[in-house]
Amino acid sequence: MQLPISLDQFQLQLDPASFFAGIATIILTIFLYSSDQKSKTRADNQAKLFSDLRGEMLTEQNITSARIHLDNISLEIAKNLSKKNTKVFDGLRASAQEMLLNAYDHACQSFLDGKLEEKRFQKRYSTHISNLFEDDIFAKKLSENNNTTYSALHKVHHQFFNTEK
Repeated sequence: MQLPISLDQFQLQLDPASFFAGIATIILTIFLYSSDQKSKTRADNQAKLFSDLRGEMLTEQNITSARIHLDNISLEIAKNLSKKNTKVFDGLRASAQEMLLNAYDHACQSFLDGKLEEKRFQKRYSTHISNLFEDDIFAKKLSENNNTTYSALHKVHHQFFNTEK
């Protein structure tokens, strides 16, 4: 059974205060949604910046630690140069040199993976990387490994210093 309903029975009475309150509610909802999206974007940007800085700090810490270790080994070798333990010290020095090259290779891989900001990385490490390839001992270690062991280091060196660009 259907009830006969006429639209004429419903009179829409809208007072101006209700009308403006409804419009204000819609505008406020749109504004809050937009602000929320901007806040999420800002939070995402801040999280990425924090992650980038953390990555750069860890990279610097690893390289610095490897350099200090190499310096300490070199100092011990200098102190005990006249003693007969030169094979032991040579092994320790070679290990410390590899530790430093591994730290740079790891940093370069992070750079190639986009985990470190390009301009800051290049500004901070390009001279150090160049010096590794120009240093007699490190250049020999880098060429001995036929670009495979320290491939990221070789790629970044080539990227920064390739004159055929």
